[in-house]
Amino acid sequence: MLLAGDATALPAVNSWLAAIPAHVAVRVLIEDGHPDTGALPRTARPASAAPADWAWVAPTADRGAALARAVHAQAPPAPGLYVWAAGERALVKRLRTVLRESLRLDRSRCFTQYYWIDGRSAG
Repeated sequence: MLLAGDATALPAVNSWLAAIPAHVAVRVLIEDGHPDTGALPRTARPASAAPADWAWVAPTADRGAALARAVHAQAPPAPGLYVWAAGERALVKRLRTVLRESLRLDRSRCFTQYYWIDGRSAG
């Protein structure tokens, strides 16, 4: 399973990590350029579980481009692969393109959702 997004997706990523069966290997890719990523909360999987492999992707000026490249490079199509991704709208749009066009994942094998839009207030 691959979980991807920006820092706003961390609460959901941590919920996923707590719910994913122990035998499932998990890769987490988060696009975030802050120097304190080590201080951000990460759900630990039980010692008996397949480990969660975390990677922080440094953003570029083109939001989501670096994460899309990382997902493309680190999530080759494989039987049983499921991808969940969330974050800012432009980032999620880039990920959808990679998942559907480059990796050719069926819609049943991935879920994407954007939480916010850069430049717009939440009210």
